[in-house]
Amino acid sequence: MEAVDGIIRNRATQRRLIHKGFSYYFGLFVFAIPCSLYACAKLSPWVNTMFSEVNPAVSVGSYLYIFFVVLYFYRILFGYTKWAFPAVELVDNRDHALGHRLFWIAIVLSVLGNLI
Repeated sequence: MEAVDGIIRNRATQRRLIHKGFSYYFGLFVFAIPCSLYACAKLSPWVNTMFSEVNPAVSVGSYLYIFFVVLYFYRILFGYTKWAFPAVELVDNRDHALGHRLFWIAIVLSVLGNLI
C-alpha cells in the first residue's frame, strides 16, 4: 500500500483539480446549466416557429430536450476530460495523450467561440 501511495505522490500531475470530489457538480452549476438555458433561449425562435400550431406541451418538451442534450454533452466532455488529463501519469503510458489533449482543447475552444 505504501508503494502505491509513493508512486501516486511522485507522479501526480497538476491537473488533479478535475478529479476532486465535487468538480463535476461545480462545473454543472457554474457552466453547464447556464449553457443549457442559453441554448434554450437561442433556439427559442426556432422552437416557436416549428411548434406554434401544435400543443404547447410539445414546445415545452422540446425545450426540456434541448436542456438535457446540452447537459448530456457536458457529461460526455467532462468524462473525456478526466480520461485525457489523468491525475497520475506513468512514464510508460504517454502514448497518444497529447493528441487527445489537443482534440479536447479544440472542442472547448469551439464551444467557447460559439458562446462568445
